Amino acid sequence: MGGTFPRIWFDGLQSLRGMLFLLVFVSHSGAFFRTDGAYGAMAVSAFFVLSGFLCGTSREERSGSLPAQCIGSLWRKLRRFWPVYAAMLPVAAMLNPCGGWDFLKCLFLVQSYFGDAETALRLNWPTWFLSSILLSYLLSPVLVRVSRGLGRHAPWAILSLWAAELCWAWFWRGTKAAVTDPGYYWVYVCPLARLADFAMGTILGECFLRRRQNCDGVSVPPVFRECLVAFLAILSMLCHARFPVSFSGSALWAPVSVSLIWVFALREGPLTRACGAKWLMWTGRRSFELYVGHRMVLLFVCKVAAASPVARRMAVCSGGRS
Repeated sequence: MGGTFPRIWFDGLQSLRGMLFLLVFVSHSGAFFRTDGAYGAMAVSAFFVLSGFLCGTSREERSGSLPAQCIGSLWRKLRRFWPVYAAMLPVAAMLNPCGGWDFLKCLFLVQSYFGDAETALRLNWPTWFLSSILLSYLLSPVLVRVSRGLGRHAPWAILSLWAAELCWAWFWRGTKAAVTDPGYYWVYVCPLARLADFAMGTILGECFLRRRQNCDGVSVPPVFRECLVAFLAILSMLCHARFPVSFSGSALWAPVSVSLIWVFALREGPLTRACGAKWLMWTGRRSFELYVGHRMVLLFVCKVAAASPVARRMAVCSGGRS
């Protein structure tokens, strides 16, 4: 094998990807039914952790110096998803126009690096995720090296990163759920803030590999573990409104994200195995394309519905009564 290790893939994570996309889709569908944007925030946090987890479980040996590995990591990810992303930009420009300078920022995927959420959410606004995660992919070889050196201290490193996220959320505790609020950017969008989620995933991946190599010891029954994680996820979604917006933007979801990825990667219990439906697995495999395109489809439907004769008559009638 030339010193390389085969890349590990987990079927359970495909179904988890599908569920995370559905959470994003539901949170973005407020024009059609009552929903909660925090569900999407949970999914975004989990996507960052999941991306780091996949990097942390990869055992592909990369040649060259560490800076060359960092650039290579960034290039491999860009080469994979930029063509699909760029193909959607003309559609986004027609449905959600912006200035030429903002279009160039989006074209080169740097819209998340200008210090405000309004710039990050130009054009196809959910794709700020792709812009912000580029920093994580650039630094992933460094994070993987650090994760491998943590040894038995790895769980404490994850807790330390979560503590840092909690402190950052506390600093911005007065944040409002609006893109014009500076805290919305610094907690939810900022690539440096999101790097913590990605780093948690990288360390979690190393923990997972160590667990697979050392299977001795007492193990928690899978059904109990999965029920506990499901309870934690449901409880977090039900109680998130009790926390400041800065917490529900990122830090609140870290324990849920780490726990979900762990149990779905193991896929040892009945709950995770029951999520192996073909349609959900397909959604997971196509989650990137669906993520890039879904918001533009929703916006197009909204515009068509608003332009329909029935909608115009309803608007006139409601305007006359007001």
